[in-house]
Amino acid sequence: MIRYALIFSFGFLITLSANSQTIAQNKNADSIAVNNQLSKFVKAFENLDFDQFQSFFAGNVTVFFPPSAMVSDRVDGKEKAMAVFKAFFQRVKEKKSSPPYLEIKPQKLNVDLYGDVAVVTFELNDPGALSRRTIVMKKVNGQYLIVHLHASKADIPQ
Repeated sequence: MIRYALIFSFGFLITLSANSQTIAQNKNADSIAVNNQLSKFVKAFENLDFDQFQSFFAGNVTVFFPPSAMVSDRVDGKEKAMAVFKAFFQRVKEKKSSPPYLEIKPQKLNVDLYGDVAVVTFELNDPGALSRRTIVMKKVNGQYLIVHLHASKADIPQ
């Protein structure tokens, strides 16, 4: 009886170990996928490539824009969110003639994975202000898409 218990326990531990390795490998692959997706998103944003930029958002995205966007409420849905971004892209393109139009350098970048959801947080270098971003991405058909974006900015007293 003890022998069978030991054999069962040993087999269980081997299975558990193999499953742990698979989970770790999947988490590592997902972490790489999220970081790659974030890099492409930032590049599209810097270049104000609207077609590429909008491809990173899920249809049911929600967005809290920074105060500079002059949109005080949460924006629900890709169509409404893209309208705000498109107007911003047009304003920026009026001031500069070629890409990159913006310089976005995420600092203190952190990626947390929760199953098929990734929470990405970072800060932006913004003299005189604390600018933070939170991006929630969900794996949809094998690709991480933005389902929520929260942009905040607080002036730092001098």
